Amino acid sequence: MRIGLVLECFNPLRGGLEQWSYQFAKHMADRGHQLHLIAESFGNFEDHPAWVRHPLPKSRTRLARAEAAAVLLQRLPLDIVHDMGIGWYGDLLHLHGGAWQALFERNLELTPTPIRQVKRAISPLLPRYRDFHRLLEKQFRCHGPLKIALSKLVAEHLQQYHHVQEDQLRLVYNGVDCERFHPKNKDAYREAIREQYHIADHETLLLIVAHNFRLKGVPTLLAAMRNLVNAGHSVRLLVAGGKRLDSWKRLVHRQGIGHAIQFLGGISDPMPLYAAADAYVHPTWYDTCSLVVLEALATGLPVITTRCNGVADLISPGIEGYLLTDPGDDVLLAQHIEPLLQPIRREVMGVEARKLALAHSFEKQAEQFLTIYEEIKQTHRPRLAA
Repeated sequence: MRIGLVLECFNPLRGGLEQWSYQFAKHMADRGHQLHLIAESFGNFEDHPAWVRHPLPKSRTRLARAEAAAVLLQRLPLDIVHDMGIGWYGDLLHLHGGAWQALFERNLELTPTPIRQVKRAISPLLPRYRDFHRLLEKQFRCHGPLKIALSKLVAEHLQQYHHVQEDQLRLVYNGVDCERFHPKNKDAYREAIREQYHIADHETLLLIVAHNFRLKGVPTLLAAMRNLVNAGHSVRLLVAGGKRLDSWKRLVHRQGIGHAIQFLGGISDPMPLYAAADAYVHPTWYDTCSLVVLEALATGLPVITTRCNGVADLISPGIEGYLLTDPGDDVLLAQHIEPLLQPIRREVMGVEARKLALAHSFEKQAEQFLTIYEEIKQTHRPRLAA
């Protein structure tokens, strides 16, 4: 099958969308399919023999980029066009970020009330906002590409904000590479990583991997850590990712918990950190279906996240981890962490976490997409060019 994968940047060293796209393209190529990669920029990596690059010209606006993609795609003899959110000319619209309006509202909740009101009033007047909304109008018009929802949360938002009909939606949770993220990694990395960061054997090590600290709930986690440390618990936290870390470091030192928390900055591979950790904590304000949570589960870590994370659909509280209803509730978050300070509880929940990840492997997700591809080919859905 000739599959066109359309995205802004094809680079596995960037965020979750780019990492997933790289892994998906490699997996499909390994299965004998030809992948046509349509992107505005490409990272520095070795191509698979079954990959064909199609660079898009640099565009000044989202709408111009979408139009350029449509022009290029119409010239390619593709069986399937799988668009990751660039445009409208395709068979599938796979929005890793979910409904833009839902994310916008969540970000607004994290700003002070006066600023929130100003942003809500000004944003529709900004050129980039109007450009983006014109793109959304084309993407979500009737009889456009099928919409992929990464979770029930995303499906609800697509119906709420974009009036997508149920027959135009397909629910496909993110999949995880259960071979790469595996409990056996602990044998290879746990001791060395803990020694590198001076984590004692008796200390419980928590981990979060995040770029947007506020959106992913890092302030709530830091407040919960303060509660736990002040209660005398032997607990440590590694925070991977993020930028401009000096202000965060000053904050935890002012609170007297700087000795318990380390900010690592950007990392190229979180896998060794999962192997070193005892539990993964992700009190996010919004995630469509967090890949880092799935990676932690696959490594056999109990997980704490929130009901604002689409992956919460899959987690049974008290079995693989715990779910927080209010991402800002640091007291309840600390209470959820406390049971995970017990090694026996972590071990039992870690086994269940691994089972859950195996049920949502990358291979199973790929099979779902192949089924949808066949459905599209059989129904001969037209692609809308303009």
